Amino acid sequence: MHAQLADWLFRLPENVASWVQTLASDEHPGLFKACADSEIPYGFPSSSVCLGFMEKLEQGGTTATSLHQTAEFVLSCQQAETGLFIDPQLDPRFIDPSNAGAYRDFRAAITKYTMGLLAHFGVDARHPYSETGEGGKPDSEAYLESVKTRDWNRPWAAGSHAAGQTRELFLLVSDGHQEYIPAVREGLEVILSHQNSQTGM
Repeated sequence: MHAQLADWLFRLPENVASWVQTLASDEHPGLFKACADSEIPYGFPSSSVCLGFMEKLEQGGTTATSLHQTAEFVLSCQQAETGLFIDPQLDPRFIDPSNAGAYRDFRAAITKYTMGLLAHFGVDARHPYSETGEGGKPDSEAYLESVKTRDWNRPWAAGSHAAGQTRELFLLVSDGHQEYIPAVREGLEVILSHQNSQTGM
């Protein structure tokens, strides 16, 4: 039993790398779909995750030239005025664009994954982006309004976005921007007030 398990574990990196390659986009090298039978040919979030797998497994498979072309394509999907990335495959499938708050949260989540994707490509975004404000400029008041008015009955989404926004301001504080300390403190208190004392969740 132990020998079989060890053999399976040793083959795991190769098997995962082979599986990830079945998800590769034919149109854009370096982009991947979410599963083998997906009708969506690629997505920025699934591509970021797949490239993360490949990086950990130290697997390549695409040329520098083709990745450069794909990086240029991804960069072209960023809005200059907001800094948000628009995934050309996933954005048209968002179920309720009339819900402005949910639509922006969706695009913010896509943007976080796309920033990770660009990091795998070794390039920076063309335009500044802030999770807490518009036009790449952090905004303490907008941050606190967002954290306080989220639907905490849906803690996965609320916590994910609130944590990302808090992290952004926290890193700015770490870089010497003391003016964000009151907002970060208040935001953390709001987030922690939703923690279950029994489970810690």
